[in-house]
Amino acid sequence: MKTTFVLILIFSMTFANPLFADWQIKDAPMKLAGGEGEVFMRPVWSPDGQWLAFTKSGYAGILVLNMASGKMKTLTDTPGSGFGFSWSHNGAAIVTRTAHYDGRIPYNEVLVFDVASGASQVISD
Repeated sequence: MKTTFVLILIFSMTFANPLFADWQIKDAPMKLAGGEGEVFMRPVWSPDGQWLAFTKSGYAGILVLNMASGKMKTLTDTPGSGFGFSWSHNGAAIVTRTAHYDGRIPYNEVLVFDVASGASQVISD
């Protein structure tokens, strides 16, 4: 029953909906940031659409791109911090978890980064 409902919902949203009937790509993809050979992943738009946050390969760090100026800056380069980061509701900050190891024992912190200034604050260690 649940599967049937999901299939009907997907069908109605894609094939039966006139909003999706004429969807097509109009232009070629455009590179927004980075140089040759750089790999970025997991792009997430800020709620106001002014910033694009993303991480490097292996979730190493968090970078943000100001869409108005085209300038990119690194908020953190801590390994693993790019996994599961999230924007604040007003788009002014990004929250993430980082891990520091003492031998084989991981110690996690939750940090908030102010996007404009790049300043960070530990909210849980």
